[in-house]
Amino acid sequence: MRKIITYQEILIALNDWAKSELLSKNIKFNENKDQFIQYLNYFNKLISNNKRKVSCSKCFKVSYENESGLNKLIKKMEKGEDVNCHLSKLIGNAENIDYLLDGYGIKHFHLGVEKEGNFIKRTGELALGFITKEEVFFITTKNHGDDTWYGKDVLEILHKERPDLIEHAKVRGVCGVEPKITSIADIKYCRKNQLSIAIELDDGTVYFQNDLGATLAGYSSSHVFNQQHIAKSIMNYINENILQETNSLINSINLKIINITPDSEILGELLIYHIIDNKLINEIIPLHLEKRKQMTQKFEMADRFNPSAVE
Repeated sequence: MRKIITYQEILIALNDWAKSELLSKNIKFNENKDQFIQYLNYFNKLISNNKRKVSCSKCFKVSYENESGLNKLIKKMEKGEDVNCHLSKLIGNAENIDYLLDGYGIKHFHLGVEKEGNFIKRTGELALGFITKEEVFFITTKNHGDDTWYGKDVLEILHKERPDLIEHAKVRGVCGVEPKITSIADIKYCRKNQLSIAIELDDGTVYFQNDLGATLAGYSSSHVFNQQHIAKSIMNYINENILQETNSLINSINLKIINITPDSEILGELLIYHIIDNKLINEIIPLHLEKRKQMTQKFEMADRFNPSAVE
């Protein structure tokens, strides 16, 4: 007879929910890979509609032909309008890994003026920016290519002008990292082969990857930590607050996740089949796990899943 719900059962429910969400949004994904991790990967690429202060690095400049597109993008950000149409079309593929975002925490924007379908017109020149809930810091502009996705010059600029944005990735007490991984080719090789690296800048400062490193599947380690936080919070809440209070024999337990909100609320249903007087009696228990309750369980959700945190 059952007395607990297992961690694996929670993961199955999370994957079922993520698959349903991705299908409903018409987002591509790989059915042979963990769907919830892919959902987190997709979600991490999006930008919430928050009003943001916009600033630029000292070296930021845009070509004359894309000035109008940049100004339109900036106005949208300041007003808190949707700017996801300026992102790569690959945001529609949950399996795809954005190495610029995962490695440096930087998003790239197309600078067209008019929409073509669901996206703004594509431009060769891209604006690279670091985004938080409150602000956007434009670092530089680049064209598509390996220098854009892997070059450490963007990290040099952030370190010199806005080190507060990447403080979380700074490695303290370390210098003279060997072997030195600074070239575009070496950084690309490591990213493509799931090798988590620390990069030493020109002044000797060392930074780890923005996403806490990559898993063997290539996805951000932060997505795995996030999945573990969410699954454990659900498992502990059910076992300690619902099943522990049940006196009857339990034949089976089934969990259905209905929604996980941007504010980290978890909504679901727990279907329990009790054995009472030699009969199977089913009971449906609503599950509403607020972030406050999750913190009480000591399993607070990671901020990366919350679009009101660092984008």
